[in-house]
Amino acid sequence: PSGSAPKRHTFASGCHPFPLINAALTKLLFPLSQHIMSQVVLLIDGLGDNKADVIRRLRLTASLKIGDATRVIEMGEPVFRRSLFDRNDPAFPDRLHELLEWFEFHGVRYRAFEILNGQRFDKSNTLEYYMIDAARLKGIMESTKASLDQQRRMGHSESGDQEIGRAHV
Repeated sequence: PSGSAPKRHTFASGCHPFPLINAALTKLLFPLSQHIMSQVVLLIDGLGDNKADVIRRLRLTASLKIGDATRVIEMGEPVFRRSLFDRNDPAFPDRLHELLEWFEFHGVRYRAFEILNGQRFDKSNTLEYYMIDAARLKGIMESTKASLDQQRRMGHSESGDQEIGRAHV
């Protein structure tokens, strides 16, 4: 109806609602904001000659115990499944990126997947998950940061100096 209030929408991440500017902007921002809710699963397909270095780097990246990391790798189980972006550990994506780059440089056979929250991970059927490597992870990190920056700018322009969202990228 004529004279009705503009349609309002909230990002999946729970950010402050803002007037819907146009469909193109919505299609651009919503998929990117979904990365905030994603998790990463890491599988290592054998330790090889770099066993001590791999374990040490896993401990630095994800605070894993030596025995736990060794056991799950030998069993072929995920080394970890954790939130990719977590305000309690905002540096994790950078540490993970460094780890994947190191794996690639040293020929460590690994598989990393982006998993949506609530999605069940089945290591025997990994074709349904988005496989990530260092370059793809960097792209996810950059697109998420750009999306959050855009959301913050839109929130500032709509509601003065009010900050939108507190996710760290």
